Parts: sequence; C-alpha cells; structure tokens
Amino acid sequence: MVCIERIYSVSALVGNGACNANCAFCAGKYLRPQAKENALYYKNLEAAIKLSARYGGWSLSLTSSGEPSCDPDALTKALEVYQKASREGAYFPNVNLFTNGIKFGDKAFCGDYLPEF
Repeated sequence: MVCIERIYSVSALVGNGACNANCAFCAGKYLRPQAKENALYYKNLEAAIKLSARYGGWSLSLTSSGEPSCDPDALTKALEVYQKASREGAYFPNVNLFTNGIKFGDKAFCGDYLPEF
C-alpha cells in the first residue's frame, strides 16, 4: 500500500514538440519523437491537477519537448483545463510557463494569443 503525504507540483509537457530555436542545452530534443496527440492527455492532466491539489500541491508548470508557444492551441487548452480545475477547487498559487519567449516579441502572435496584454 502506498501512502501519499504531499504532492508539491504538477509538471506537464504540452504541444506537439515543435521548436523555433536550437539550444545546445535542450533536453526536450530527446522527447520530441514521443510528442504525439493523445486522446486522454487533457483528462489525465485534469486528474493530476486535482490529485496534486488534494495533497497540498502549490504549483503547475507547463513546458514542452520543444517550445510550448509553437503550439498555442495546445497551450491554451492546457490552461483551460487548469482554469476548469481551479474553479472546482484545485487552485495553485503558482502557474509557470517554461518558454524561450521568442514568440512573445512578435506583435501578431501576441495579438492573436495574448490580447489581454
């Protein structure tokens, strides 16, 4: 029997693994061949968020096997899953996005995907 005392955070890979950089230190390159659409992904993400919150979780980290902003629809969907879970009580005070930030310098990208900013 396993006893869970605390789960501090959830880390999730989002997106299709595409990347707009070629960083020498990138660990995601090795995961890219595994970045495939999975019908259960978002359901499992929601379950992981709720389980972590139940056991004292305080952080959600979103990253990718590439650059998460290169698949903004998948990133948006992951944030919608979190938003739904938080409305149901699985709120985390820390939500992190690990990105190279290149796309955030593109006004057209920001206008399409970050209209609030």
